[in-house]
Amino acid sequence: MRTLLIDNSNGRTKCVPCEGAALVATPRVIPTGELSESAWEQLTADWRCDAALLSSVVPVAAAFFAAFYRKRGMELRRVSARGQGVVSFDAYAGLATLGDDRLVNAMAAVAGGLQRPTMVIDAGTATTFDMVLPGSPPRFVGGAIAPGMGLLARCLHQATAALPMPELALPARAIGSETATALQSGVVLGYRGLAQGLISAMEEELGGLRVDLLLTGGDAELLAKLLGCTAVVEPLLTLRGLACYASQAPSGQKN
Repeated sequence: MRTLLIDNSNGRTKCVPCEGAALVATPRVIPTGELSESAWEQLTADWRCDAALLSSVVPVAAAFFAAFYRKRGMELRRVSARGQGVVSFDAYAGLATLGDDRLVNAMAAVAGGLQRPTMVIDAGTATTFDMVLPGSPPRFVGGAIAPGMGLLARCLHQATAALPMPELALPARAIGSETATALQSGVVLGYRGLAQGLISAMEEELGGLRVDLLLTGGDAELLAKLLGCTAVVEPLLTLRGLACYASQAPSGQKN
């Protein structure tokens, strides 16, 4: 059975077909704000799939996909913690509000072979810091949600009269020599402090255990450089989690 995997986030929507737990094509991307029937048809028409599986954090977009596939008589499933058997989410009290992306990212981390406590960091419009602990079964225990680096930069630019949009790149110096480099230092190096602070706080709550870092999302590469430590960057983590879900949970929630 070939399933179309759809990873719908605030900024971008990625898709790729899978068979079992294997991705069988190069993923394609469309800005979420540009979703329309014609655009989605054009993006996916040459992929002959039997069903679609959706991870979405955008309710309007989720409704779009539900209507799109209902109109075409094709099954669309939505991920659910109750529809998988890979990770235990029993320790997370707010399961009803858990984002689809956080759920399938945890599944992807476990499917990759979880040996140690692992923090999954998804650096996008928002950045999520989620902890998954090894065990039988492995456990998702929660985490933190922070504004993404790009969102912080845009908010600073849009909420002020004269500050330009800072470049999201590693600055040469912390002490900026003019407004543009001062902004870059404040946003980018300041974000390092945010991330390191959350990592340290969570490690302390785990009794001082050091955690492995697994990064994904549009700013993952930059964040890995900022942290300056050994971290695995997996750009397709959410799609791989969806593929794991597709292979493990044939009776997920329908839309």
